[in-house]
Amino acid sequence: MADNSTVISFRMDKKQKQALEKECELKKVSVNHMLNELIENHLKWDKFAAEMGLIFVTKAIFREILTKMSEREIKILATTICRSALKNATIYMKGEFNYRNLIEILDMWLTHSHIPFRRIQTNSHEKYILQHDLGKKYSIYIHTAVVTLLNEVDCMSQNSNIDENTLTFEICTPDES
Repeated sequence: MADNSTVISFRMDKKQKQALEKECELKKVSVNHMLNELIENHLKWDKFAAEMGLIFVTKAIFREILTKMSEREIKILATTICRSALKNATIYMKGEFNYRNLIEILDMWLTHSHIPFRRIQTNSHEKYILQHDLGKKYSIYIHTAVVTLLNEVDCMSQNSNIDENTLTFEICTPDES
């Protein structure tokens, strides 16, 4: 296996370097690892997020907004705005809207939204487990948006469990029929 890495050097403010080293020590990772992760996050997500007009909203604010909405309104929001944003992000960042690209963008979106999740891949399906602590309406919101997008790439969700702080679902692709 060939090493595709290269060595670069750059100047950094002394206080920033010390803060970076302290953070790396706390996280028990090398400075090299941390910088590579930061660069990868920028190239894969951050630069696109700014270009697409994504903003950060605290969980408390979003939870409060959802509590004021009916389940019907949440489903409409999920199938229109959220669906459109995720589909457009997939096309913009990956160049094509398909199952693999959608899954990659979904994973990045959840990661950068600080929604803890696991995607467990088995021979027959992929299972998502989200632990969000945002209430049942958030579970409904995300599940509705994801199911709508999965339908557009000829996939479906099964064995869904929607509750107050956790959402689980399995994805079935056409190959699994």
